[in-house]
Amino acid sequence: MRTLTEQQREALDREALAYVNVKFGMLKFTAHLLDDLICKLLHKEIFLFRRIDHEDRRPVCSGITASVYDRALNYRFGVSPECADPDQIHDWVETHPDEWVRVFRLEGYPQRPAGVGRKA
Repeated sequence: MRTLTEQQREALDREALAYVNVKFGMLKFTAHLLDDLICKLLHKEIFLFRRIDHEDRRPVCSGITASVYDRALNYRFGVSPECADPDQIHDWVETHPDEWVRVFRLEGYPQRPAGVGRKA
């Protein structure tokens, strides 16, 4: 996020560090999978099986990112944090380019010609 102050970055860090060494079991994975499938079928955001999962109610994956931003900065990626999936976060970031800058690119980087920039 382009506009973060030092205090906001520290708040995000504090929230994110709460997830260090947290383990996620098969029950949590299954609950997320079932909710995701139902969401795709109904074209509606639901939070059914994840609510039933009494394990510890911690989010996983993109939910961690969404929850950290929500708790630290009261910022949402267009949906409730517990329902955020990677595609929704990506779509939000893509439609708000003035707020975000890309720091990592998944697509392949251009290849350098042989011998350029490398020691022999």
